[in-house]
Amino acid sequence: MERRTARYESTGGQRYEGRVVIHESGVAAARGLWLFYYPNHKLQARGAFLDGALVTQEDHLEDRTRIPRAGRHGQWECWSPAGTKLWSGEYNEGERTGFWTWWHENGTVQARGAYVAGEEDGRHQRWHSDGTLAFEGFYERGQATGLHRAWDAGGRLREQGRFQGGRQVGPHRQWDERSVLREEGFYADGMLSGQRSLWSEDGCLYWVGHYAAGLLDGEHALYHPNGNLRQLGLYVRGEQQGVHVAWDADGNKLWETEYVDGKPNGKRSSWYANGLKRSEGEFRDGEPVGVHRQWSDMGQLMAEGSYRGGRRHGEWKYWRSGGELDDELSGVFADGSPTTR
Repeated sequence: MERRTARYESTGGQRYEGRVVIHESGVAAARGLWLFYYPNHKLQARGAFLDGALVTQEDHLEDRTRIPRAGRHGQWECWSPAGTKLWSGEYNEGERTGFWTWWHENGTVQARGAYVAGEEDGRHQRWHSDGTLAFEGFYERGQATGLHRAWDAGGRLREQGRFQGGRQVGPHRQWDERSVLREEGFYADGMLSGQRSLWSEDGCLYWVGHYAAGLLDGEHALYHPNGNLRQLGLYVRGEQQGVHVAWDADGNKLWETEYVDGKPNGKRSSWYANGLKRSEGEFRDGEPVGVHRQWSDMGQLMAEGSYRGGRRHGEWKYWRSGGELDDELSGVFADGSPTTR
């Protein structure tokens, strides 16, 4: 084996040292203990290779060395330029194995957990720099399992849910920094299945939907801050179906639309808060068809005309607020374009 070293151009200090084996095929590989240093001469990392990849010129960064991962074997340790240990763990032919620990720059533990063949296994935990627990969850060969929870630096629970085979199951919840519940959803096999609810920062429920296999399926409702219904409708396999209705905060109906396969189909009507009709017309496959009308909040007819293929077609009449016909806007249209005024 031959010894391999390199130095920093900026300081002349040693960058790394280790040994290289030349195989009969002529391929060179790192073997045995290697040491890596920062420009300030402090140790960057220490660990052994078993037929590992060699450092290339592209790995020579100005402030450190990018260390190849392939072939790492046995215990490895890494430090910050200030000398704080950042992580420690064991490799087996380039893959993490056994128990690993990471540290923050201030020396407190950042994360801990075991690995099998490079995959998380068993309980894994993370901490904030002040020592407050940030995350805790279990894994089986890289797949999340059991209860997973996450906390903010103030110790407040922010997320919680269960996993099975790496997929979300059962209820999953999220809280904000004031511990107000903001979201709750039920999962099956990693997909939303059942009710999902959303709350505002004031803790008011404002959205509820039902899911099946990750798609909205069932009743969908929105609420005003005072708790009154804002919108209500049905979804089937992710698409709007049937009659959808909207109300203002005082309970006055604002609009009503019929849907088929996610598109407006049938009658659409809207109203003013005083109960007078604002507009009405038919839709087919999402496009307006037939006669459509609009009224003012005083009940005066303001516009009337027909659509064909989603465009104004035929005679359209518009009236001013005083009741007189607006000759500038009125006229005959063909496929959306005026032919006479």
